[in-house]
Amino acid sequence: MMPNDASIQHLMQALSVSQLAILLILMSYFPGPELRVFTATILNNATMSAEVESYGAGPLYLATSVITAAFAVASRRLDGVGQYCAETLQEVASWDMSFWASMLLHHTLLIAFMCSPCDWYFLILTAGGSTLLVMLLARQPLVDPSRSRDYVLQFVVFCMVFMLYTAVRQHDHVGFFAGMLLMNGLVLVGHAFEADVTMETVINSRLCYCAGMSVMLLASYAV
Repeated sequence: MMPNDASIQHLMQALSVSQLAILLILMSYFPGPELRVFTATILNNATMSAEVESYGAGPLYLATSVITAAFAVASRRLDGVGQYCAETLQEVASWDMSFWASMLLHHTLLIAFMCSPCDWYFLILTAGGSTLLVMLLARQPLVDPSRSRDYVLQFVVFCMVFMLYTAVRQHDHVGFFAGMLLMNGLVLVGHAFEADVTMETVINSRLCYCAGMSVMLLASYAV
């Protein structure tokens, strides 16, 4: 590991762990945001009703923060030696899945914040769909190349980004949306940009994602 790479990794690990302490401080001073979702019911051909429900998002923020910190701590035990391949991921399966769980929670909270109030189905589709798409694109180097599959995934990603943008623009949270796209793009660059990706690059990209998304979640908590 090069000195610069080691410094970046240690810095991102420190940020990903310290965000838990910062969140606990914020929770002691602020009541925390609410997760507002609505359910629409069609009454007849001309009218419909919408019921808005609010849920305290504090426990979900805390769970996301704990998983992110645990992922950062677990990353310290990895030496980053070896190529990014299926066999290597099988050896660190729990570490790998903890990252995708963290991403799912990050997406859920940030999308709920940016589009509040939002429909249940919209939240599940965009949060789960965006996480699944990033995971599939990040695993492209592990499978046999297929142009048709690449084009399908790229088209679905474009549709997902466009749908999210039209919803976020109405709530004036385009900055958070751009930050989320940047962090997701960073993950993809770290996994698929080079021909022979090393685990060191993958670890650094995931830690940078966790640190960046944690900063945005802390900002959304205090807003």
